Amino acid sequence: MFILVGLRSTFHWHENYLRYSQAREAVEAERRSFHVGAPPYDDRAKRAQLLVAAVTRIEQEEMGTWLRTVSMEPKAGPSLAARPAND
Repeated sequence: MFILVGLRSTFHWHENYLRYSQAREAVEAERRSFHVGAPPYDDRAKRAQLLVAAVTRIEQEEMGTWLRTVSMEPKAGPSLAARPAND
């Protein structure tokens, strides 16, 4: 039990799933709007270009969030095996 709690706090599975779900739903909302031709996808000449731009923006925001999360995690120090022995 304690190992699972430690792993969950280390890997942030719940928070990662929530972020992933939010990004997935944002892409799905754009796809639904595109499918029915709702604004801003009501201009047939520009709608595919707008969808690509919207999905790319969502992906970049998600990647930026992941990069910030990883860069804020504490760095592990050298292991005991890698430290020089005190004579």
